[in-house]
Amino acid sequence: FPVTIKVVLSSRGLAAPRMSAAYVIIIAFIVHASLSALFALPGNTWNAVYYEIFIKGIFLSLFVPIFVSTRTRFHALAVLIVIAISLPVTVEGMRSLVTLGAHVIRGLDAGMLGDNNHFAAGVVTILPLTVYLIQNFKYKFVRFAFVLLLCLFVLCILGSRSRGGFVALSAVSIILILYSKNKALYSFLFVTIAFVLS
Repeated sequence: FPVTIKVVLSSRGLAAPRMSAAYVIIIAFIVHASLSALFALPGNTWNAVYYEIFIKGIFLSLFVPIFVSTRTRFHALAVLIVIAISLPVTVEGMRSLVTLGAHVIRGLDAGMLGDNNHFAAGVVTILPLTVYLIQNFKYKFVRFAFVLLLCLFVLCILGSRSRGGFVALSAVSIILILYSKNKALYSFLFVTIAFVLS
C-alpha cells in the first residue's frame, strides 16, 4: 500500500493533493467511523465487513481528485460509474416496466445493494451524474441512451417500494428542477408523476 501511494504521487499528469475543507471533513469522518467500529457492541459479525467496505470507499474518495484532474477524466469517470451500476439495475427496471409496477425490487443478490432501501439509495446517487451526462454529451443518440437509463433508474427507485428512496428521489427532483432551464416543464412532469403515484 505505501509503495502504491508513492508511485501514484510521483506519477506525471496527476494533480497534487491539497489539504482543503473537504479533506478535513473526510479525515474527521474516518476518525469518527473508526472509533464507532472500535467501540461497537461485541458479537456483531457485520461490523468488520461494513467497516472494511467503508474504508475502501473513503480512500477511493480521497484519491479520486488526484486522478480526475481534467474535464475529460471526469467525463470518463462519470460514464464508468453510470454504466457500472446500470448493468444490474437495468434488468430490475425492465422487470418493473414489463409488470407495470407489480414486480417489487428486493435488491441485488450480492454487494451493498442487497436490500431494497440500500438499492434505492444507491440508484438515487447516480441520478445527478446521469443528468450531467445527458446535458454534456454532444451526440444525440448517446444523450437518448442516458435518458432511457434515467427513466429506468426512476422506475427502479419506485419499484423498490422504499419510502426513503422515494423521499430522496423527490429531493433530487426538486433540486434538478430548481437548477434546470425549463422549470415549468419539469415541474409539471414532477407534479403529474406524484399525482399518479398517489
